[in-house]
Amino acid sequence: MPPGFSTKIAAGVAAGLTPVNAARLIEAAAAATTVAFIAFLLFEAGTTTGALTAIVLLAVTPAMLIVHAAVLSEPLFLALLVCFIWQLSRTGERSRSWRRTLALGALAAAATLVRYAGASLVAAVVIDAW
Repeated sequence: MPPGFSTKIAAGVAAGLTPVNAARLIEAAAAATTVAFIAFLLFEAGTTTGALTAIVLLAVTPAMLIVHAAVLSEPLFLALLVCFIWQLSRTGERSRSWRRTLALGALAAAATLVRYAGASLVAAVVIDAW
């Protein structure tokens, strides 16, 4: 199992939290990050009303609530994946900058440290940089 999720819990314990509370904090932060970055994607792609409706529906979907209520590495990976997709979808004059490639690489590395499926994101960084 990759060390990223366990390391986040250990950092919470080092900060004085119990392991359960550290995991709860990680899961809550992951849920908020996921919803926020999906909101960014939707606001950039569509109307405000449609984006707000989709965000509310996503936030109360049973699958989203169940996954983020358990102590699993999937919510943290999902948050990193959505951040990665948002950064990858950015267009404009800075879309091909080295900073963007660096940000994509850092997100891919963090996702890989949480779940091995994140290694596939490295291929996306290479293709994007090419």
